[in-house]
Amino acid sequence: MGRRAVAPCEKAACAIQKCLKDNSFQEEACLQEVRRLQDCCKNLNEAARAENVHCSISFETGRKK
Repeated sequence: MGRRAVAPCEKAACAIQKCLKDNSFQEEACLQEVRRLQDCCKNLNEAARAENVHCSISFETGRKK
């Protein structure tokens, strides 16, 4: 059985979830992980970003929907 391909930015998204869990869901403790995911999303081309479940336009820019 083959391994599942890791989507671009998936590791960064998972790091946020782990950080939140490890820090009693205190968002302030995980800002570095959030920035890493934002940077990852910004580095994807437009087509890859559109298909990536870990990246949304509002997340990348820090805007609230």
